[in-house]
Amino acid sequence: MGSEIKSGLGILAAILAFTLIPLGIGGGLLYLRHAAVRDTEAAKSWIETPCTIKTCEWGTQGSGDDRAYLNLVYVYEFAGKTFENDRIDLLIGSMGDDDIMERAIYEAHPAGTTASCFVDPNDPQNSVFDREHAAKATNRLWLLAFPFVCVGVGFALMLLRIAVVAIFGGGTVDDSDGPNLILGQNEPPRSIPWHTQVAVLAGASGMQVAWLFVVAFFFIFIILDGPACWARLFDVIPPDVKVLGKITHVDALNSNEFGITIYQNFFEYEVDEQKYTGDSFTRGKRYSQGDTVEINCDSDAPSNGSIGGARPSEFSWWHSSIPLGVLALLFFGLACMYKQNIRALWLMRIGKLATARRLQSRTASEQIDESHATQSSQFYFEHEQGYVQARWYSAPNQKKSKWQRANETVQVVYHPNNPKNNVIFDEELKSVTAGNRSAAENLMHSYAAPMAILAIIVLLYHTY
Repeated sequence: MGSEIKSGLGILAAILAFTLIPLGIGGGLLYLRHAAVRDTEAAKSWIETPCTIKTCEWGTQGSGDDRAYLNLVYVYEFAGKTFENDRIDLLIGSMGDDDIMERAIYEAHPAGTTASCFVDPNDPQNSVFDREHAAKATNRLWLLAFPFVCVGVGFALMLLRIAVVAIFGGGTVDDSDGPNLILGQNEPPRSIPWHTQVAVLAGASGMQVAWLFVVAFFFIFIILDGPACWARLFDVIPPDVKVLGKITHVDALNSNEFGITIYQNFFEYEVDEQKYTGDSFTRGKRYSQGDTVEINCDSDAPSNGSIGGARPSEFSWWHSSIPLGVLALLFFGLACMYKQNIRALWLMRIGKLATARRLQSRTASEQIDESHATQSSQFYFEHEQGYVQARWYSAPNQKKSKWQRANETVQVVYHPNNPKNNVIFDEELKSVTAGNRSAAENLMHSYAAPMAILAIIVLLYHTY
């Protein structure tokens, strides 16, 4: 008894750790994002003011850091006084896309030109050149926090389910009843509450873990720019605007593909007399500054242009093919599980009960050798059509093995006209349909799929 208590406390401690640690990391990243965009919200009320670019040049941090940064100094007048500032955006540090933003500013606002900045009317010395970049750039922090929050919430719901079981009572089945829990009845329970049907459809807890892997690999698929790459591969949304642009700068990336260098090409172009800048990536093909290139874009979003035949990001479709393949396998497995669970619900409505014994695997026409019963992992029940092999509900293999070792006979729900269409009324299915679980516990048991689908929707919304 004492060892069981210690084991239970150990499991609770592990679940608590897997709840608090990911939520702590994810919460910390979300707090950093909140701090980064807090000034963005305040800056919405700042006053747009004309300014003159005093300095716009590239510099380095020194101390061994050769990464170039934009040194931008602008001068403006506010309330009759002249001020000077060098604040480009509202971010503290870099979010990984500063080079694109700074390159666009450098090309559009050389020294001596006029532009606009945003001034805090309560403190005119406080101003910013670009107040929109922070809100867009901090999505990277949100994406980084997402998997930690998702895992933490999943384990938190598991703890909540344990609490619900402790408060309202669990759906356990007395093992002393063995496989003959409802022996004497020729029919399985017909009147199953809707929340119990939801729990049966959701499947065993161990099988629902697949949904966590779905979220994880979908996150990897998004990070590798999978949706956009595959859409380009099959030309799902072809661009309806093609204009000529000019290469303004080319950078060779440190990464390469199979020894071939990837180049980041910055360019400028015009659509309806409006100037835009952008960047595209090429594998092995290097443009030169001043080259004329064809730019493809959508008339609804002309600012999202890309060089014809180039990549809008450094990733290609094959980068995301591995997570996409894993997702396909996961969805195939889940589809098979739900098909089996729907079949179990259907058989509970129209099927009959039979007792299956563990026997050696033989064809229906052969005599069953019962002397090998304990050596076989298969269960068969006798029907007028002969011996029929019983099929499993969606319990994980570990539970199946435990059930097989503990039982020489099991109950089976089968279709009266087609006994091969059957499902073993095993411990998992008994526990769900015993009627001892509350609606709250059944719904908590079924949280994995709705939570995963919601997480994917939120991920897509914040990404695109």
